[in-house]
Amino acid sequence: MNRFFRPLEVKSGKDYEKHSALTQVLSKDAYHMENAVVFTNENVNNKGKISYRPIYMVMFLKEKEIEFGDLSVERFCM
Repeated sequence: MNRFFRPLEVKSGKDYEKHSALTQVLSKDAYHMENAVVFTNENVNNKGKISYRPIYMVMFLKEKEIEFGDLSVERFCM
């Protein structure tokens, strides 16, 4: 099953473009993160792999149900 994860960050203030942890995650190929979204007090903007969106746009995020495998202890008992 292919899964797609997109890191999200919420920032306030004028230094919303400073996000060292997010930049590190996006730079590591092992994490397979193609892009990220930062919610901020500013307007819509895109820079590289990061999309900046106004905080009020959080209401447009959609929740998807994720199916997890059976991790019950009984499954692994002999």
